[in-house]
Amino acid sequence: VRTDRLEWRKSDNMVLAGTYGRGLWTTAAFGKAAVGMQFPQVTYLNVPVNFRGETSVSADKFKWTFSDGVTDTMENIQRRFQNVGKYDVSLMINNNNALKLTNKIQVLPSLPTPYKAGTTNYAGGFESTVSDVDFGIWNVAGSKFERGVSSFPGKSGTHAGQNAMVLGRTENFYQKNTIAYLYTPNFDMTKTGIYQFSFWSAFDIQNGYDGFKVEYSLDKGITWQQLGTKDDANPNWYNYQNTSLTGSAFLNGEAYFTGKSDDWERFKINISDFAGNENVAFRFAFKSDGDNVLAIGLAIDDVEVSRYEGKLQTAIVAQSGAYTRDGTSIDVTFKTQPEYFAKTFDLEKSVNGRTWELVETFRAKSGSTEELQEYTTNVRGTPLDLYYFRIKSVNQDTRTNYNFSFYNKPFTVRRGKEVPLTTNAVFPSPFVNYIGITFTDVVDTDVEFNLYDDIGRLVKTEKVIPNAVYYEIKTGVIAKGIYLLTVKIGDNKPETTKLFGGTL
Repeated sequence: VRTDRLEWRKSDNMVLAGTYGRGLWTTAAFGKAAVGMQFPQVTYLNVPVNFRGETSVSADKFKWTFSDGVTDTMENIQRRFQNVGKYDVSLMINNNNALKLTNKIQVLPSLPTPYKAGTTNYAGGFESTVSDVDFGIWNVAGSKFERGVSSFPGKSGTHAGQNAMVLGRTENFYQKNTIAYLYTPNFDMTKTGIYQFSFWSAFDIQNGYDGFKVEYSLDKGITWQQLGTKDDANPNWYNYQNTSLTGSAFLNGEAYFTGKSDDWERFKINISDFAGNENVAFRFAFKSDGDNVLAIGLAIDDVEVSRYEGKLQTAIVAQSGAYTRDGTSIDVTFKTQPEYFAKTFDLEKSVNGRTWELVETFRAKSGSTEELQEYTTNVRGTPLDLYYFRIKSVNQDTRTNYNFSFYNKPFTVRRGKEVPLTTNAVFPSPFVNYIGITFTDVVDTDVEFNLYDDIGRLVKTEKVIPNAVYYEIKTGVIAKGIYLLTVKIGDNKPETTKLFGGTL
């Protein structure tokens, strides 16, 4: 190949050749021997790790040495680690001990879930040296993650305890072009359940241009993807998305944490979509651009992976309503715990407990979460003194064909003082084949119904626990005429209503 240009770099004797139609080529054949090695500094159990010595210059012999006694003489090697811990890794070239580099690689454990405060062997609060086994640090360039505590405002102190993971713990400002990673253990999430990833952080970062995000891996760190996005579905997650900044440490479209936190804040995201996976790992990735901006950094504390161990079904645990002070509308509140693949909640209103109208549809806040969620709204157009409300919960997971919808027990809202539990309305009149009875509240005690004709003969009797605000008596085929219906709720005195009806 015709070569039209040769250049020599004096610092390392690198030669560059400019060819005709074949591009630029370099060679270190004339360079001074220098050792170079590349490998990830954090990995997981039994994962193939590539150790590359090909970045060495003028090397014809290689010797890899690991602190567990393993050696190899190939230029590039691959090995798996069967035990957790930190290993020294050395590469010597040309049998020359002066041409030798040594670094470390940390092998992280695989642990069960939940991994949170109060569980066995939890170390996500960084209070003990166990956290140095569970969590790994790879400081690629610039400022470093370090366990301890900082005195610099913006990343000072801890959320709890005496230690946190701090970027640039002893530095007033983090360095430009910093790339630093903090790795969690590998978690077993094979059990079906509601999972959540959360952590506490305090940070003061150049807004938009620098920041940190959380990534996840489902193959023990071989590949990583961003965890979550910045949108309404993740209200407690990223606070920024790069849509226009050039020169940022993050690509256009990426979401991350940046700017200043309000003291120590908790960030959380639902990870129930990972349920069924044996290998789920996370890492915090901090990056800064090349500007010399005086920004402080961040601290991370109390990293948790929680798993709800109760019944896997959305539950509405509280519901209530009250007229506003001016009496023109009703404030309605309901709470859920847990939510399991929740999609929507329909709030419905009724004036008789039998026919219902949709008031509002709420989008579930978290989909699946073990934490208490609260929903509120104001219902206008309420001139009556008593209304009935009920909530329909719609839950769905298309991946597993899970579908579960239910109506929660109705509740009532009254204007003014509380009234005794009685019948509110008996209808229709005339009736044909049923009589409907609405109560002033949910009845969860015995109720006795007796229907008499106009000469006092008992036509029909029932004794039930309605557990509802409405009950319906099927009258069947009876003669047309005047009837008396008595309703006895628990130990109360019977209430009597005169009705017209019948079919014959």
